[in-house]
Amino acid sequence: MEKDILAKILMLRQNLHEHAEASEKETETQAILKSFLRRHTDLQIMEKGPYFYAVHKEGENLPNIAFRADMDAVVGPDGKPRHMCGHDGHSANLCALALLLQGQKVGKNVYLLFQHAEETGQGAKVCREFLAPNHIDEIYGFHNIPDYPAGQILILPEISNCASTGITIDFTGKPSHAAYPELGLNPVFTIAELVKQIPSLLDPNQYQGLVLCTIVSCRVGDSAFGVSPAKGQLLLTVRAKFEEDLEKLKTQMEEFIKEKAVAAGLQWQISYQESFPETRNHLACNEKLKQICQKENLPYQELAEPFRWSEDYGYYTKEVPGCFFGIGDGKGYPQIHTENYCFPDEILPTAAAIFLALAKA
Repeated sequence: MEKDILAKILMLRQNLHEHAEASEKETETQAILKSFLRRHTDLQIMEKGPYFYAVHKEGENLPNIAFRADMDAVVGPDGKPRHMCGHDGHSANLCALALLLQGQKVGKNVYLLFQHAEETGQGAKVCREFLAPNHIDEIYGFHNIPDYPAGQILILPEISNCASTGITIDFTGKPSHAAYPELGLNPVFTIAELVKQIPSLLDPNQYQGLVLCTIVSCRVGDSAFGVSPAKGQLLLTVRAKFEEDLEKLKTQMEEFIKEKAVAAGLQWQISYQESFPETRNHLACNEKLKQICQKENLPYQELAEPFRWSEDYGYYTKEVPGCFFGIGDGKGYPQIHTENYCFPDEILPTAAAIFLALAKA
């Protein structure tokens, strides 16, 4: 990457980092990106409300390839959004591709998709609407991955990221004086039964692949020693390599909750939040990426197992061929979603070069 292009992209990445915004609130982020593209490129910008895309158009009846970057930030424990996942780097990299495409003919129409709300799993669910009208033939995206050599391309397996969902379970019983707990209905015992049942629900013999359940929060009652509480809430995150397994786990959990709540005389409600599909790569696109790495003499590694964390990118590859790959941040690099994480600028040239090579291939 030429020095002047790299300098522009580094300044852009820092600007995005300093103006981090949470999912569905990426207003200033969009403005920064659109302003950059209008100043430095002749790409056509298509505004779609919560997201936008830019087009390098070479003609009709040509293949159409898309590249996706997410642009939202993680909300920290203090309620403030911060780019602790690297989406500022993803968006800056897509702008680098825009600069590299200037004046070039690649034999395709190239679409640069700037997606909102990846952190909540809702962005790609909306943005996939752009695929069919634009006759997108294939789509590519990447994520920065800590603890792999900096700049190493990580070619992920067919299932690259697990499906997951957050589950909120609310129980309502009947309050009583703490001296007479038998006169009330305290949901704590039903919650305890559910927690105890989780290992059985995760029995690997009944699933095709990895299945996990993490207890995120458990709340029953208040700091009132004279009251036996009536309300309780359990928050879980469940994930699985295969969506089919995730649905099976959810069904078994719902049946167990209903059985125990009815037996205890409790009312119950189950709701789901931040649901993500499995991300399934198309093997031909993986092979294309591998051939590019070999041709360009770029270091790469083929991984055998999916990452446990989820990605809404899977909504795209349900519609069109594509693949989601990784680029190493560096050995011992801070983990994503932690206070010490910041996108490593040194991998930007590699990320942009890979995207350009895919566009040309």
